[in-house]
Amino acid sequence: MTQMIFQNERGKLCFSGGGKELLCITEISGLAMPPKSFETAVYVETPGQKTLSETREARVITVAGDICGKGMLAKTIRILDAPGWLMIYGDGKTRKVYARCISFEQGKRYGQYYRFALQFSCDSPYFEEKDESKVALFLRTNELKTPFVLPCRFSSRTSSATVINRGDVEAEPVFEIYFMGDEEELWEVTIQNEQTGEKLALSIPADAGDCVTIDVAKRKIYNQKGENLLSVLSPDSFLSRFHLQRGANFISVTSQKADGINVLCRFVNRYLEAVC
Repeated sequence: MTQMIFQNERGKLCFSGGGKELLCITEISGLAMPPKSFETAVYVETPGQKTLSETREARVITVAGDICGKGMLAKTIRILDAPGWLMIYGDGKTRKVYARCISFEQGKRYGQYYRFALQFSCDSPYFEEKDESKVALFLRTNELKTPFVLPCRFSSRTSSATVINRGDVEAEPVFEIYFMGDEEELWEVTIQNEQTGEKLALSIPADAGDCVTIDVAKRKIYNQKGENLLSVLSPDSFLSRFHLQRGANFISVTSQKADGINVLCRFVNRYLEAVC
């Protein structure tokens, strides 16, 4: 049975795929592969066409169902008026996507129930896993044990790790660099994906206890104070090109001081569907 939860700062709506619930789903579409648009060219005296490029379009999810009571109807309209996270549960899977309701239609009344139809528009065509994956890349440790808190002290050194992207498409990671030097220094740090060949080379002025975050998806680099540090990125490094390919990614980290930093990689597996 499919269940769906939409939540934002205004509240939470729980949709169920069966039974006499306050919000009952009777039909849902838009959970399978998102549509693509293609740029094509046709040449004289050449049969068919040539596909030049393709792009995944935004996802649209359509839901029809029944709402119990006027009070629930009013609450639903208020919550749907703001964007939020849409969670899909079913068949042992949990998927989420950031969505906004672009239409809500109230239908006929049957007793205490009202028919409804609504549409969610999702800027991203991909569903995400509920929880982030975390991998330590540059720790002074032989064995990583969970749970763990960074920054922390360990007894030996590693400078690379294999990051597994279990999703259907590329993932855009977040790197957290924790500095443990005794005084302010200019740190030369390079993070490289050996599978794709892409790297992020940075020259970062940092004190002991500082944390610098590289958010690839948002194209941002900042410290714990929220200060913009995009200027520390080298001219031959590009956030837009750095990604985790499907499957195994061997990520290496180099720095002028092996025992001075810890690096954590965070990412979310992304999927083409939430079919339940």
